[in-house]
Amino acid sequence: MPVTNASGVAIHWDETGGGTPVLLIMGHSYTSATWWPVVPALAERHRVLTFDNRGVGKSGSTRTWTVQDMARDSVAVLDAAGVGNAHVYGVSMGGGIALEMAISCPDRVRSVVLGCTMAKTEVAAPPTWSQKAILRAMPRSVLLRSSEKGLYGDSSSADRIAHDQEILRGSRIPKFGVIRQAEAVAAYATTDDKVRAVTHPALVLHGTLDQAVPYEHGQRLAELVPNARLVTFEGARHNYLIDNGPVANQTVLDFLAEVDAQKHAGTGAPS
Repeated sequence: MPVTNASGVAIHWDETGGGTPVLLIMGHSYTSATWWPVVPALAERHRVLTFDNRGVGKSGSTRTWTVQDMARDSVAVLDAAGVGNAHVYGVSMGGGIALEMAISCPDRVRSVVLGCTMAKTEVAAPPTWSQKAILRAMPRSVLLRSSEKGLYGDSSSADRIAHDQEILRGSRIPKFGVIRQAEAVAAYATTDDKVRAVTHPALVLHGTLDQAVPYEHGQRLAELVPNARLVTFEGARHNYLIDNGPVANQTVLDFLAEVDAQKHAGTGAPS
C-alpha cells in the first residue's frame, strides 16, 4: 500500500483497475477496506484509488484536524497517483469531503458521486466529554456493532452483513481517530451559495430509511447542486452499499460512462 505525505501526515492509499480515475472517500471511522462492495465492480472500467482517512487504518493523524484538511489529503492522493482530475465518490462524511473538494479545488474533480450525505451548512456542537468517555470505554466489538441495525436495511443479506462486520473487526479504528473525525465534522460548515456554485456533473445516492443522514438531506443536496441527479434506494438505510450494492454500482458506472462520453465529445480524450 503506497504512502504519501499530506502536510506532514502519512496517508496510505492504493489503486486497482484501469481507465479514467475514480477516487473513493470513506465515511466517519471506517477504513478504505469497507469499500469492498464497490471496488471490484468499478475497477472493471476505471482506475480506482482508495485511501484511509487520517486517524484510521494505516494513515497517520495530528492532534486535531478539519474537513478541509481531509479534502487536502484527498488531493494529495491524486498528486501521488499522478492524476490531474478524477471522478470523486464519497459516502457519509466522505461525501462531505468530496463536496468540499468540488468547492475548494474544482479543477481536480471530474464529477462527484455523493452517497448518504448532506450539504452541511451549520456548525454543530462537538462531542461532549461524556460522549467521548463512552467511546473510549466502549469495547471495540461493541463500538463496531452498536449501530448495526441502524446501518443495514431489511434487503441486506445475512452473508453480506457478516462479511462487512468481519472487515470492520479487522480494521484499525482507534478511538482517538473516531473522536477527532467527529469533531472535524461537527466544526465544519459550508454555505448554500458555495454548494450551488458546484457545476460538476453530480450523482446523489440516498436510502429512504437512512437514520444517520435522513433522506430529506439527500433530496435537498440534489436540489442545491445545479447538475445533480438524485437516485433513491427504497427501504435502504445508511449503508446502501450493502443494501443495494449491485444496483448502486451499476448506477454509478452508468453515470461515470455518461460523464466520460460527454467529456470525450466536448474536449477530446479524458485526461
